[in-house]
Amino acid sequence: MGQEFIYLAASAGLLLDDWQQFHVRVATAIRADGWWAASEFGDVDPRQNGKGGIIEALKLGFLYLLRSPLVLYSAHYFPTAL
Repeated sequence: MGQEFIYLAASAGLLLDDWQQFHVRVATAIRADGWWAASEFGDVDPRQNGKGGIIEALKLGFLYLLRSPLVLYSAHYFPTAL
């Protein structure tokens, strides 16, 4: 599933680094039985180190590929999460 998210992001002009692509693949991994491998995904990176690109790629994929009605994400600092 992650590769489809990465292709969609690239088609929107968001070119992810290799490490960002890895995180997108891990966050969207599917088990052999077809269910999500993880119900939650956390990513810890230094400030302004590319987390935003991962979040953008995930949001694009969930909205446009999976037609998900709700996607939640947060940050440790509430104004940042807004």
